[in-house]
Amino acid sequence: SSAQEVAEKRTEEYNLLYLYCTNGLGKSHLLHAVGNHRLKKNPRCRLRYLSSDAFSSDFTYSIKSDRLDDFRSGFSGLDLLLFDDIHHLANREKTQEEFLSIFNTLYTQKKQLVISGDSTPNKLRNIHPELKSRLGWGLLVEIRDPDQNLKISIIRNKAAEENLTLPEDVVFFLSNSSSDIKNLLKNMVRVQTFASLHNGPISISTVKALMRDKNRSDINLEDIMTTTAGYFNISMSDLLSKRKNRVYSYPRQLAMYLARKYTD
Repeated sequence: SSAQEVAEKRTEEYNLLYLYCTNGLGKSHLLHAVGNHRLKKNPRCRLRYLSSDAFSSDFTYSIKSDRLDDFRSGFSGLDLLLFDDIHHLANREKTQEEFLSIFNTLYTQKKQLVISGDSTPNKLRNIHPELKSRLGWGLLVEIRDPDQNLKISIIRNKAAEENLTLPEDVVFFLSNSSSDIKNLLKNMVRVQTFASLHNGPISISTVKALMRDKNRSDINLEDIMTTTAGYFNISMSDLLSKRKNRVYSYPRQLAMYLARKYTD
């Protein structure tokens, strides 16, 4: 609702909206939505979307090619700046100084800024104190992890879009498969792909098998060996040796079992 206020330009009470959340909850999508909606309402609106990585890359290139004035002119006259993942500017002092200068100019001119990060401004690591202070001037909005009802709603809507019929137990299982919306949708894609290849109904056992296959691909042999050796406090050479003492053979057998279960 805060982003919609900005997109509709319904209020002049604040010209800075700062969105923060962990990865995968949709802050980048929300920034794009603000920009798209504003352009739909006013095609003449001068706006720009930039990730912090793109900003850093463009800034560095402009210095090396002696085109800093051209770089700065790209921000003059903007009505709306959408800046994504500001926490990625950490430890980039010159880049932070440049962004702070652009921020001050736009803010003083009462232009609108929507900025996203992974935490509140005061908790951003390795960001200049003055920049953190500026980011705290606006409206701070946290995107929280989706609750159970929201995840169920997302799954049902996605299934309806794909004309996919899912039993209630499958919907419930999928809603608990991840708190990250991106991963939730990836899991839905796996189910949709399976459904497109097999015309039969989707059962809970089928979905569990798909999730098991997903987990297998995320774990490799080195992960298993390192974790097992660390857990039992033995060296990697002992884990891989032929020593038959139980202190070495049991961890080795367990690692072999996990390797069979989770890898090829």
